Amino acid sequence: MWNWISLLLLYKLNFGDVHCNIILYNTDYSQPNEKFDCLYFLSEDGQNIPFCQRPDAPQRLNRNSAQCENEGEAYSFRSLLSKHTNPSDLLSWNSSIEMVDMYANVFYNHSFMRTNLSDVLFICKCIKPGTFGKYCEYELPASNLSFGETVIHEYRAKQANQQDIQRYGKILCYNTLNCSSGKLCLDWRNINDGKQQCSDGLDEENWDKLEFNECEDDEFRCGNGMCIPLEFWLDGDYDCMDWTDELPFDDYNGDVCRFAPNPMLCDEHICQHDWFSCGDGQCIHGLFRIAFDSDFSHYSPGCYNKRHLNYMCEVNTSRPAWTLESGLCLIGQPYNDSRYPPWNMMESSRLSSEEICEYLLRCILSDNFEADCPCQSRNCTELMMDVCLSNDGLVSYPPAGLINPNLAFYYDYRQLSTDRRVKIMEFSGSLKCQGYHFQSHTPIREKYSIRRFLNPRIYHTLCMANTSNTGFQNFTSPLKFDKFCWNESLTFNGRPYRVNSEVCQNTGECISQYRIRDGHDDCINEQDENTYFNVSYCTGNVGKHRFQCFNSEHQCLMLSSIGTNRYKCSNNYDVLWYGNGLSLSQISKCSKKTTSDCARLKEYVIQSSQATLFNNLSIVNEREDMTAELVHFRLYCDTFWHLPHQLDELTSSCKHWICSEDQYQCQTGQCIDIDWVCDGEWDCSDASDEEAMIGIKNFSDHNARLLKSNPRHEDCKKKYASRPFSSLCNTEYQLGCYKAEVSNPSNVTTYTPCINYTQIGDNVEDCYQGYDEKNTIVVMNTVETMLGFHLRCPDNDLRPYLSVINGPMVNNCTETVRSDYRDVNGTCSEPKDIICLGDNSCRRNARCNGSTECLYGEDEYWCPLSNPPSNLLQYRYEKEKSKGSVIIDTPYYPFDILIELKEKQTLETNINSVAAKPIPLSAYYVCNRGVFVHYYGDPVCLCPPAYYGQWCEFFSDRISIIARVDIKTLPKIISNTTFKVRTNLLFNDQVIDYQEFTVVPTIDNPKHKFYLLYSRANHMREHKRKRYFNRTDIVNNHPYCVHFDVLTLENEDRLKELGSWHYPIYFDYLPSFRLAVVLKFPTWFGNTTYNPC
Repeated sequence: MWNWISLLLLYKLNFGDVHCNIILYNTDYSQPNEKFDCLYFLSEDGQNIPFCQRPDAPQRLNRNSAQCENEGEAYSFRSLLSKHTNPSDLLSWNSSIEMVDMYANVFYNHSFMRTNLSDVLFICKCIKPGTFGKYCEYELPASNLSFGETVIHEYRAKQANQQDIQRYGKILCYNTLNCSSGKLCLDWRNINDGKQQCSDGLDEENWDKLEFNECEDDEFRCGNGMCIPLEFWLDGDYDCMDWTDELPFDDYNGDVCRFAPNPMLCDEHICQHDWFSCGDGQCIHGLFRIAFDSDFSHYSPGCYNKRHLNYMCEVNTSRPAWTLESGLCLIGQPYNDSRYPPWNMMESSRLSSEEICEYLLRCILSDNFEADCPCQSRNCTELMMDVCLSNDGLVSYPPAGLINPNLAFYYDYRQLSTDRRVKIMEFSGSLKCQGYHFQSHTPIREKYSIRRFLNPRIYHTLCMANTSNTGFQNFTSPLKFDKFCWNESLTFNGRPYRVNSEVCQNTGECISQYRIRDGHDDCINEQDENTYFNVSYCTGNVGKHRFQCFNSEHQCLMLSSIGTNRYKCSNNYDVLWYGNGLSLSQISKCSKKTTSDCARLKEYVIQSSQATLFNNLSIVNEREDMTAELVHFRLYCDTFWHLPHQLDELTSSCKHWICSEDQYQCQTGQCIDIDWVCDGEWDCSDASDEEAMIGIKNFSDHNARLLKSNPRHEDCKKKYASRPFSSLCNTEYQLGCYKAEVSNPSNVTTYTPCINYTQIGDNVEDCYQGYDEKNTIVVMNTVETMLGFHLRCPDNDLRPYLSVINGPMVNNCTETVRSDYRDVNGTCSEPKDIICLGDNSCRRNARCNGSTECLYGEDEYWCPLSNPPSNLLQYRYEKEKSKGSVIIDTPYYPFDILIELKEKQTLETNINSVAAKPIPLSAYYVCNRGVFVHYYGDPVCLCPPAYYGQWCEFFSDRISIIARVDIKTLPKIISNTTFKVRTNLLFNDQVIDYQEFTVVPTIDNPKHKFYLLYSRANHMREHKRKRYFNRTDIVNNHPYCVHFDVLTLENEDRLKELGSWHYPIYFDYLPSFRLAVVLKFPTWFGNTTYNPC
C-alpha cells in the first residue's frame, strides 16, 4: 500500500530533512522473514541501500513487548490523538516506520477510535542518543553519529589494522552451490567465469550461455557477456559488473572497495579474466595469488583481507604468519595452536604422518611462529626425514586443491634449510574438456614455473595430456564441454553463437570470437592473441564498441585494454591520441565526476572500427596532422616523453623551465615531485635526484628552499654510501657501474667500474648495457620508450631485469649481471646465487636480497634500493599515471570516498569519546561487509543485500538493477507528475521481492540502483540448485521475471497503475546478474486509439 506516510518520508529522504533521524523498516513480524529491521544508507552515488538483519533461513518472529528499551518513552495512540500529534512529528522519534504508518491510519481514518486498540497500541520515543527501533531496542556504537556516518566510519576503520580482519572476521563464502573446491570456499564470482574451480568443472555448468550471449542492437555487450543499454556505455559510470564499459580509472582493480560502503560498485565487481577476486570487490593479478612464490609475491601486498593467503598463511613473505583452523591468518603474534601438542608428545597424538610432516614444513616457512614448533632447538629437516613418508623428499603444500582442485605443489624438505621455494607442481583429478570428461590416474609432474600461471586456465594442461599414460577420456559423460563448442546453438534471444573453432585448436578451450585479439590471453598457448587472422572477428554491434586500432590488424580491444600504456596497436593509437598526441589516460575526462570527454571518446572508438571497415585513412591522416604538436603545457619538462624525438624534454629548453614551489628541479631543468627524490628510482635523466645528488655542492635557491623543509638529500647520502663498487669508486663524484666498450666488463681490476656523475644522461653509453643512460636511451617495446629496467639482448630482444635475474641465461645479455657462465661445476647456478668477483666465493640467494655480501657489492648491482617498481615492464609507469591525473585536475571517482588520515583520527577520537558504551575492537571486523550495532545490548550485524548470515559472511543470490526512466518519452499527461515505479521480482507470477523508486521529471533523471534478492527459503534454494544442473530447464523455461510497474497518486490518495515493463530473467542460475535497462514509454502511450492492449 502506498500511503501518505510513505510519500512524506520519501519526499523527506530525497531532500535530506531526516539526515539525523534513524528510521527502522521491515519490523512487521507476522510472516517468515528473510530480512527484518532495516536501516537505509544513502551511498555516494545515490543508492538507498538497506542494511538489515538477514538470517541464514527465513524466521517467524514474535517480539511483542509492553515497554520501551534504553530509556525510551512509550506513548499510546489515544494519548497522541488527544494532543493532536501530527504523524510527521513521529519521524524524529527514531522508531519503526510501520508504527508511524499505523498511527497515521488512526490519525486520518480514526480506524481504531471505537475500540480499545488505541489504548493498547503505543509508539516508543527513543530519547537516548543513538537508540532506535520499534522498542528503542537498538543502539549505535557511537551516539553522536547518524547511521550513514556510522556505516562510513566502520568501513574506514578497517584500515587501522589489517591483522584484525583475520583475528575477528570471516572468510566470505558462496554456499548455494556445493562442490569440491579445495579448502577455500567459493566466491560467487567463481561461478561461470570460464575457469574451473570445482572438481569436474561443476562451477561452469551452462557457462556457454553467458560466454556466447548476444545483446540487442541498442545494447552494449560487456566483456563477460552481459548487456547494458547503449547509452550507458562510456558515460563515466561503471554499469557492467566487470567494468568494461568505461576506460580503466586509477582504481580499476577495486582497491578502494576495501573500505568503501558502495555495494553496487564493489560488491558486484567482477575481476578481469586473469585476475583473482578477493571476495570484497578488490582484485589482484592472478600471479599474486601464487603467494608462495617468494621471488614474485613481494611485488604486491595482495588482498587486503588476505583471501589470497587463507589456508596457506605460512608462505606470507612480509611477516611470519600461521594458518588457523578457520583458514584465516594470525600475523605478527606468537600462537599456541591447540591442534598440535608439544613435540615430545607428537607421537602419541592422533595426527597422521602426513599432518605432522605438513606441520613441520609450516614451522620452517613461518620461522617457528607456532609456540610448539621444534625447529628452534632441533634440525627440522632431519625431523622431516624421519616423519615424512615420501622417498623423493617432496612434501605437498599449500593443501592440495587450494589454488585449483587439479593442482598441487611440492617443496623439497631436504633443501629447506637453504631454499624455501616450491620445486614441483602436479596436475591430477577430473575436469571438463572439449568433447569429453577427463579423469587422471597418473599425476603429471613438472618443474614449478611462475610463467605457467600467466594464463588462469593452467589446469587445462590435463586436457592436453597423453591419455594412455595419464588418464581416461569419457566421451559419454555429461560432465564435458561440447565437442564443437556449441557451434550450432542459439542464444536466449535466438541469435547464433559466435564461435571460431580454429582458435585454441591445439589446447581445446572454447571461447567467444569476441575474445580473439581482445588484449587478454584465453588460450593456454596464447593463440587467440598472437596469431594473425586473415579476417576480423570483431564484428556486428560488438565491433562498433571495441577499439580496432584504425588499421587492419584485426584487434578487438575492450576499453580496459586502451589508455593503459600496454601497447597493443602497432600505431600506438590505443595509448596515444591518434598515435602521437596526448596519452589517452591524460585527456580522458570521462568519469563519475567529469564527463566532458565521454562523447569524444565514443567517437574515437567508433572511428577506429570505421577506419578498419572502410579503410578510411583520411580520418587518421587528418587527426594525425591536428594532434602532432598537441601537448598540454604542463607536460613539458616533466621527465616523461610526449612528443616525437623527445622534443618536450630537451635539456636545452628545460634549463629555462620554472618548476612549481613543491617540485624539485633536476640539473637538467626537469621538474619532479619532491616525494620522488631519493626514492631509489631515477626520475631526472641525469640522476640528480638520486646518486648524482651527492655530487651537488650548491643547490639552486629553489631547491635549497624546498630541501630545507624536506631534507631528502640527507637520505641520498645515507642510501648511496654503500652502493655497488663504492669500495672502488669515490661516491662523492663517481657512479659505480660496469664499463661499456671493454673486452670484459666484469674485470673490475683492469677496467675500474666508475664514471663521473656528469656522464649520466649525456646520451653517451659509458656503462655496460647503458646503465647510465636508462632515462635517455630510446628502445622499441612496441612503442618508443625509455630503456629503464630493461636489458637489450641479441635479436632486438628487450628483457626486464627481473626476468634476467630469475630466467634462463641469454648470451651477451646476462653474462655480466649473472654469474652462471662462471659456474664451472654447476654448484652455484640458482637464479639468485652469485659468484663474487673478488674471491670467486658462492653466495646463495644473495642476488638482490638488500644486503651486500660480495666484496665489491656486485650482488646488489641492477637491483632496486627499496620496493621494486609496481610495473617493471613499463618503466616509471605508476608515476606517469599519477602525473596524468594531476594534470587534468579531476579526482577519479570513487577516490573521494577515501578519508585522509588526519580526518580519520579526528573522527575516531570523537566517536570513542561519546560512544554509548566502549566499542570493542572486534566491532569493526566481525560483520565483514555489514555494520555492527547493539541489539538489546548484544552485538548484531546489519547486512547489505549482497550478504547474509549472523556475521554477513555468506553471499546472497541476487539481481542488481540499474534503471533509468527516459524522461524524453514521457507523455504530456504525466510530464510534470511525480510518479512511482514499483519493481517486482516474480517467480511463477508470485512476488518474492520488490523495491520502489520515485521519478520527479522536473528535477533530474538519475540511474536508480538497487537489489532484488532470490528467496533463501529451503525449497527455493533447492530449486535453484537442481535447476543449475538441468540445462533443458534453463533453455526452455524462465520462471523468473522482473516487472516495473508505474503508479501515480490520484484524488483521495488512490493509486492508478499506468503500465508495466516486463523483463524475463534468463540467467537466474547465476549467483548475481545485472539487469540494466532504460524504461521508455511507447509512442502510443496515452492515446487509447493506438493502445495495442
